[in-house]
Parts: sequence; structure tokens; C-alpha cells
Amino acid sequence: MRWRAIAILVLAVSGHALDARAEDEPEPPNPRRRLALAVSGGAAWMSDAPGQLDVAMGGQLGARVMVDLDLARAEASFVIPDASRPERFQLRADGRLLFVSIHELTLRRTGAGELLRLFAGIGGDVDLPDGAGALGLGLGFAMNRLGAFDDVERPMSEAYGGYVGLTLRLRVGEVQNDLRVAVHAMMPPPSLALSLDFGPEQLFAGLEPGVTASNRLYVQALREGSFSAGPQLDAQLETMFGGVVLLWTLGIAGTLGI
Repeated sequence: MRWRAIAILVLAVSGHALDARAEDEPEPPNPRRRLALAVSGGAAWMSDAPGQLDVAMGGQLGARVMVDLDLARAEASFVIPDASRPERFQLRADGRLLFVSIHELTLRRTGAGELLRLFAGIGGDVDLPDGAGALGLGLGFAMNRLGAFDDVERPMSEAYGGYVGLTLRLRVGEVQNDLRVAVHAMMPPPSLALSLDFGPEQLFAGLEPGVTASNRLYVQALREGSFSAGPQLDAQLETMFGGVVLLWTLGIAGTLGI
């Protein structure tokens, strides 16, 4: 009886200690979110005309929505670089369903014209240790079109080719950083004119390499349950036919995630 009483006492103490440690164990500093909605506002600097590094400043407004499931992930962001010109905006999205990947789908309207760009193909994600984020790779088809819209006149230019893309999403403490890079090679559609000396050299003569990169840095300065708020810096760099396009936004973002 004495040994049975000691065993019961040990089990009771052990169970109480485990319960206490479970209660004292803190919540992960940045749990994985399945759904996130965010709004932001602040300042923007943009050089939207390829080949002309004339940076203009505006007061930006933005929004972002993200859905992250086991077999699928999608994210879309919307930004108005100058709130006084709401008809000029950028809509950017990416997503993955199993191994089918959209690295980037961008629709942008600025004083330089209307841009439509698509990088899509196959890809996948690998989760980083300790829930620190994910690393994604993809490759496939690349398309870029720049033309006129409404009252903005611009000759139509288009290019097609392929890309290799990398995505790195990091979550370290209260800091979130999303980096997306695509290395691509595109060329204008070949002319239909045929000649006797037509060959691979002429076909790929207009092939032009380039890089499209974007980075979002968000610091959760305030976090209460599923809501957080803090400074957010977005940066974009695009090498296009004819030059470089830059876009930076800096402001405060509020995020609701579950």
C-alpha cells in the first residue's frame, strides 16, 4: 500500500508539472497564418517610364490578401502610388496549386502606359525549419506587354520567353520578409517575313535577358491576438525593354490574420 501511495503521488506531481509547463509555454512568436488581410498607407517613390529615372513622389494606399492552404497558396496586392490619381494603380498576384505556379501576374497603369506581365509554369515550396518560412522555386513561360490605355498614348510593345523564379518568405520573431526574384529572357515576336538565310541566329537575335525583383519587409511593432500593425517597406526593380522601372513604398500597415 505504501508503494502504491508513493506511485500515485509521483504521477500526480508529474501531471501537475506538465500542465504547468504547458500553461507557461508561450505562443509561437509568429504562427503560420492561413488567411491574412492587410491595408497600408504612406509615401511612394516611382520611376515608371523605362529608360527614364525620373522619380516622382506620391501618397500611396495599398491592400493585400493572402490565403495559404496545404496544397494551394494565393496572394494579391493592390497599390495606388499616388492617391490623387486612383485610376493609375498596380495589381499584382501570385499563386500555386500543387505543382502549377504563377510566379507573378502584374497589371499596372501609369503615365508610361499599361503593363501586363505574366510568369507562370511549374514550381513548389519547401518549408524552412522551425516555421521560419518557405523557399519556392519555379520555371516556365514569360510574357510582357506594354501599351496605351484611356488617355495615355504609347506604341504597343510585347515580348515572350521563359523565366526561372525564386521566392523566399521569412518569419523571424516580429519581422516578416518576402523576396521574389525572376530571371527571364524574352524577345519580341519574330517577323513573319521569310528569307533563304533565315536561321536560329536570326530567330534569337532579339532575345534580351532581364531581372524582376520585389521585396516586402514588415515589422509587427504592435500585435494583439490576430491583429498586428507596424512599418512596411516595399521595393520593386524591373529591367524591361528600353530601361529600368523602380517602385518603393514606405508606410504603416495593419494586418488581420487567422
